[in-house]
Amino acid sequence: MKYTQEMIDNLTVIKDDKKYIKNHDFSNRNLSNLNLENIGFINCDFVKAALNKANLRGADLKWENLSDAILIGADLKCTKLVRANLSNATLINVNLKNADLRCANLSNADLSNADLFGANLSGANLSNADLKNANLIGTILFGTILENKKYI
Repeated sequence: MKYTQEMIDNLTVIKDDKKYIKNHDFSNRNLSNLNLENIGFINCDFVKAALNKANLRGADLKWENLSDAILIGADLKCTKLVRANLSNATLINVNLKNADLRCANLSNADLSNADLFGANLSGANLSNADLKNANLIGTILFGTILENKKYI
């Protein structure tokens, strides 16, 4: 199922000038090219979702499950992904500048050509992650698990 911007807008609740989407299952859904900027997602599921070229700047995806999601070319600048599950996710050519990925699970993720400038990956699991041509300048890697990483 392909979501439209109107469908996303109808799911969005505004409280105290902040946008939220709660308790929604986006699994196996196509959200490519949508504007999801600054939306707080609470208890949503994105397993195997397609988010190619989606605008997720400043979105709050803490604790969300994005395992096996495809986010090719997505804009995740300043996105909060603390403790998010991004295992096996395809994050090729994504913008993760200044993103907060503390304690996130990025095991087996493909981060080829990703821009992680200034991102915080403290405590994140990058086991078996593909970091070929990824920009890691200024990235915080304190306590990051980097077992069997590729191309670092």
